[in-house]
Amino acid sequence: MVFEETLIFYNPEHAEEFAQILNADGCKPVIRVVNKLASETSFKAAIKDFRRYFSDELSKLKECEEIPDEDDSEMNDILIEAYNSLISEFDSITGTINAFYEMTAEDGCISDDPDYEQYNNLISGDDSAGQVRDILAEEGSRLKKTMTALPILELNDLIEEREGKKYLLKAADTEALSLSLPSDVMYEELSEEELVKYNIKTVVSVVSCPEYHLSLPLEFALKADLKSLDEAVLNYDIDKESYLSLKESIFLNTLIAGRVIDVLKEVEKAGMEEMFERLKSINISSDASGDEFLFDLDKNYIKDVLVDMKKMGVIKGKGNRIKLA
Repeated sequence: MVFEETLIFYNPEHAEEFAQILNADGCKPVIRVVNKLASETSFKAAIKDFRRYFSDELSKLKECEEIPDEDDSEMNDILIEAYNSLISEFDSITGTINAFYEMTAEDGCISDDPDYEQYNNLISGDDSAGQVRDILAEEGSRLKKTMTALPILELNDLIEEREGKKYLLKAADTEALSLSLPSDVMYEELSEEELVKYNIKTVVSVVSCPEYHLSLPLEFALKADLKSLDEAVLNYDIDKESYLSLKESIFLNTLIAGRVIDVLKEVEKAGMEEMFERLKSINISSDASGDEFLFDLDKNYIKDVLVDMKKMGVIKGKGNRIKLA
């Protein structure tokens, strides 16, 4: 069915809410839960090894600067700035963790510190993202040191729980602490040799996640107002690619349906062969934009279009007697 579309939601409440809106408008969508796997790649290495890698990359870029190439110079400048920023961030992280060591109690207990309780409340709160951002922007605050240091120390198994309290096991060398960086910070794909040379590990995190596939009925395509649709889904957590594909499909199939109606208005009734000859190669200009669309359609697609339009009650008849309803 060419007019049946599917919109993918990541939030079940959003899918249900949108389905209710469509139901009120006379459309009856079906929600189907599809379980998927999602993966995310990151790189893990000691701070000193990341520092070594990005410092070497900087040296290569600076060598390239000595051989001017207009095509590469702008990208080189961007990368030099990005890599310098990363190296500065490593300095900031190690300095912050050393400061955290200094403010930790002699027995290593960190959970008695009021900043630890505030940290826990923040990371578990609904509005944590904005607050965390604000705190990390505060230079020198104790809470910023806690929020920067603890995730890294936990990643390195340096935080232990005993009798309901959290303890720092030891003040490890900050340069030897491992960090996890998202894959997109590496502009160049790392070779096997580079991974070994810089002691960098590739980490692929895989999680199962449900998707909520909302199957839209045939009639939705001909009734949909794309501008209103944009507004309706604006605040929903949806798969952007599936939404763009849906909009494009609705728009193009609506153009084809319009041409089917024009043909049947002209000839009153026609058989499948005649409809194929009239529709297999068509040019349609959009009234709204003036853009021209060139269609090259095979017989099976045209047949599916006619079958769907018949189900929607737009056309009727069979054999050589296809006509408008």
